[in-house]
Parts: sequence; structure tokens; C-alpha cells
Amino acid sequence: TYASAFVQSYAVIAYVRAGKPVPPAVLANLVASQDASGAFGYDFGGFNPDFDTTGLAIQALHAAGGNAPAIAAAVAWATSQQNAQGYWPNPFSPIDSTGLVGSGLQLVGTGTGGALAWIESQQLADGGFPAEIGGTTSNVMATMDALWLMTGTSYVTVTFQATGCASTVVPSPAATAATLSSLADTGAPDGALQVALIGSLVLVAGLALIASRRTVRQP
Repeated sequence: TYASAFVQSYAVIAYVRAGKPVPPAVLANLVASQDASGAFGYDFGGFNPDFDTTGLAIQALHAAGGNAPAIAAAVAWATSQQNAQGYWPNPFSPIDSTGLVGSGLQLVGTGTGGALAWIESQQLADGGFPAEIGGTTSNVMATMDALWLMTGTSYVTVTFQATGCASTVVPSPAATAATLSSLADTGAPDGALQVALIGSLVLVAGLALIASRRTVRQP
């Protein structure tokens, strides 16, 4: 219900990532909110161009396909606003803005100038990033947005891959019930079948535990 290009961009990206067609009205509303300068922003006492909104809108328009003129205008505005140090000077959190705009430019194949080098220079000793330049406390949002640029990904392309030690997946009660209900009917009472199945699982788990302990204890 809060009408803004920022929210509209999230909606477009959500449709695309869900594998659903973007409703024409949703996309049209986003494109219509673009300023003549090429910027996207928000209305507060008039139009206010905003780096974060423009960066996210570039991603959304690219994800939806087409919209080449709107994307080109947004990219041109964004690149014209980058300062000599390589960042976008948002007075609230330039790290947020640089991460979002930079990842948007990367997504459409546009260079980011010195954005990556600048954002890496802002990292704190604990690995996080501050919300403001010269800050000494890591901020979760700033760190997340910095990572978009640092990893070369975006809201449109990010994926999840589990790493580290393998974990045991414990089925939910609903999944267990579904498995039990799909077993062939052997003529045995349901209760007896479940007891037999649970007993088998316990036995297998016990044997695996004994085997692992023996392996550990071997010289």
C-alpha cells in the first residue's frame, strides 16, 4: 500500500524469481515513476532522486525483460552521480547505495568504476561494514548491500548453496505421515506397520552409531 518505486521494484523481482509473468500494470507503474533525468526516487515535497531506488529499479527492469530505454536512462543518471572516490554519496549510508547501484550496473553489464575498490576499503576488522563513512560499528544492512557488489550478484541472480559439514535432515511429522500412508498395504494393521517401520529405523540408526564408534576407537 506504500506506493514507491523501491517497493514496486521488489514486486517485479519477486514475480520474476517466482517464475510468474509480471502483470503489465505493475511494470507500467514502475516505469512511470522514473524522472526525466533517468533517476528513480520518492515523492516528499516533490520528487527526490534516490540512489538505492535507482539501483533496485535497474535490477527489476532488467529482470522483467525489455525496457531498454528506461534502463539506459537510469544507468546514465547513476554513472553521472558517482564521485571521484568511486562511491555514491548518499548522506545516510553511502555503502548501502554503492552496493545497490553497483550491483545493478554489474547486472546490466556496465562498469562500476572504482566502486568495488572503495567499498572494500570500508570493511571493518570484524568483517562487517559500517552504515556511515568512518563508522566503527558494523551494520547488518550495510554489510548485506556491500556483499552484492563484492560478490558480483544481485537480488535478481543470488542463489543459495549449502557449504560445510553434511547435516542430517529430519523429516517433518507431515512428511513422515505422508510416507507411512503411501506404503503398500500388506494386510497388517496400521499400528503394527508403523511400529515395525520405527523399529527398523531405530535398528539402522543403532548399528550406524556402533560402527562409527568402533571406527573412532581404532588405533
